[in-house]
Amino acid sequence: MSVAMNLKRHILYTFFAFVSIICVFPAASFAAGVVVQHKNCYASTCTFNSPVTAGNTIVVTSSNNAPNPNAPTDTLSNTYTLADSVSGGASPDYLYVFYAENVAGGSNTVTLTSAADTGMAITEVSGLATSNSVDVTKTYFNASNNTFTPATDPFTTTQTDFIFVAISNECCATTGTAGSGYTLLGENGGHYDAEEYATSQVAGTYTASFSAGAQTPDWNMIAVAFKEFIATAPTVTTQSATSISTSSATLNGNITATGGADATQHGFAYGTVSDLSTVIATTTLGSQVGTGAFSYSTTTLVCGTTYYFRPYATNSAGTGYGSVTSFTASACPAAPVVTPTTVTQTPVTSSSHSGGTVSSQISNLRAMGFIAQADALERQYAFLFQGTSQHLPTTASVQDIIPRKTFARTLKKGSYGADVKVLQIYLNAHGFLVSSKGAGSIGNETSYYGPATARAVSLFQEAHAVAILSPNGLSKGTGVFGPSTRAVVEANK
Repeated sequence: MSVAMNLKRHILYTFFAFVSIICVFPAASFAAGVVVQHKNCYASTCTFNSPVTAGNTIVVTSSNNAPNPNAPTDTLSNTYTLADSVSGGASPDYLYVFYAENVAGGSNTVTLTSAADTGMAITEVSGLATSNSVDVTKTYFNASNNTFTPATDPFTTTQTDFIFVAISNECCATTGTAGSGYTLLGENGGHYDAEEYATSQVAGTYTASFSAGAQTPDWNMIAVAFKEFIATAPTVTTQSATSISTSSATLNGNITATGGADATQHGFAYGTVSDLSTVIATTTLGSQVGTGAFSYSTTTLVCGTTYYFRPYATNSAGTGYGSVTSFTASACPAAPVVTPTTVTQTPVTSSSHSGGTVSSQISNLRAMGFIAQADALERQYAFLFQGTSQHLPTTASVQDIIPRKTFARTLKKGSYGADVKVLQIYLNAHGFLVSSKGAGSIGNETSYYGPATARAVSLFQEAHAVAILSPNGLSKGTGVFGPSTRAVVEANK
């Protein structure tokens, strides 16, 4: 790439170039540098034609016939930094390039502490880095030619850059032509200066070039490679879970930095494995503009179980994650306490409780088609027919133990109700013992669906794998008493 120069008295040319070749930044998203507006002024003050947009970069070039290293000021109180300067010639011409990053927005006038005979240009550029934006600079001086192509004195960039070139001359140029690969921004013939640029040039080695319309002695040139903005993945933090119950909790996170690009997706991953190598679910809450807290409520937890979660947010550059945090669902409710009372042998026709005599209940169950339950009940209270003393629960009647209805809902760990007791009786009666003794054992069935009930259900499912597991692509019992398992129970009552 070369820049040939055409210069007149204190001529200032400015060019931007986009450098391209070798580097790929995988976890980043580039925003190309774009010239928003440019203006040349043969004065110590210069006003943008349109309001400046907040967050952009302002580049100011100053060409003088006396030293003037003082940084410019503007009406928005932006801070300007010297990128580089150069001077030369018998009657030295002094060229400076200043810049202000991440500027405030609004109408803006830039002022230089004037030296005599000042050529000035102001340029607003979007898409540049908002801090540490200068990648590399290069200065040149030519005492005699009107074409400037310093191929033997290149500069090397380290990333995708926006290249800005300023040219000035103390004498005679009136017009000029941008170098190959550059675009002319403007020129000022009062104290000759010109500016050119090239945009989105990848990391590599470059030269600047410019051509003047006539031979012009003693001209200067500065090339400044500004880093184009590179977005990064969002910064996300994890906040403690709230509103924790036996089956639900609210997961909380916060996007504390966007990385320069809004999130296109965000949410949570959660599960019971501490490193979340396996998850129960990854939620998708959609896009989010800017920073801020977010949350998600889950209602499918199992009581007493420890869960792990972390928030995430994705933008055009990648995905950021919060740390993994744990919480434990509230403890499962205690199983109901069954208080036994001693009952002596009584004839079948007079053994009654609130649900009726045992023999009548067995007869009713058989009439309703609950043959297995009737058989189980008869085995459970065999003492009524054998004359031995046993313990009979007093917290529920026989009718409570075997309702006259089929199962109407899905049951799982943490479920509680009369239908759980019916299920336990059914499992015990069919050889899938909930427990061999104590709560859940034959005659001591409860209304609480705990781990022992889930194990018995899993064994039942595996015994009926063809009807329950295989159609659902499963090989192991789940312990959840769902539609497929209910259907088999109904078919075998």
